[in-house]
Amino acid sequence: MLHPLDLIGGDQIKELAFFPGMNIKSDNKIQLFFEIVKELKNNFHLVNMSAHAKQVIKRKNIKSRILH
Repeated sequence: MLHPLDLIGGDQIKELAFFPGMNIKSDNKIQLFFEIVKELKNNFHLVNMSAHAKQVIKRKNIKSRILH
């Protein structure tokens, strides 16, 4: 999961500069994000959370547990 600040740097929103990682420029964060996604795509089948949940539900060996 991503947070907006994973892709936004302090160069765009100076008021949030106190958050960790905000000293990295937005362009650098975005470039790194695309490089990581490319590497993940080369090694894995990427899907959204809805598709992932549907595949998990289809599995026969999944035990359900109700927590109280």
